[in-house]
Amino acid sequence: MNQTWYYQATAAEGPFSQTEMEHLIANGIIDGFTNVRATTGGPWMPAKDTDAFHTAFHAAFDALPRQRRRKHKFSLRAFFMQSALLLTY
Repeated sequence: MNQTWYYQATAAEGPFSQTEMEHLIANGIIDGFTNVRATTGGPWMPAKDTDAFHTAFHAAFDALPRQRRRKHKFSLRAFFMQSALLLTY
């Protein structure tokens, strides 16, 4: 059965199909804290707590660009040299 969905922005927006809602999630229009409900008149709930969109949120998260980890070089010698310079002033 195809459900239609609504989401709360400044007012209730919808109706949208499951596919349309997944597209809105993928494009960042709906985040995990956006209230959604099915047209069956169910209660409003955060989209992240709705089983229907679990896969869509994982796909959207996986599509985010990953930050590269920076490798920090730490040298004890440089640390002690800087500390010695600071102590002399």
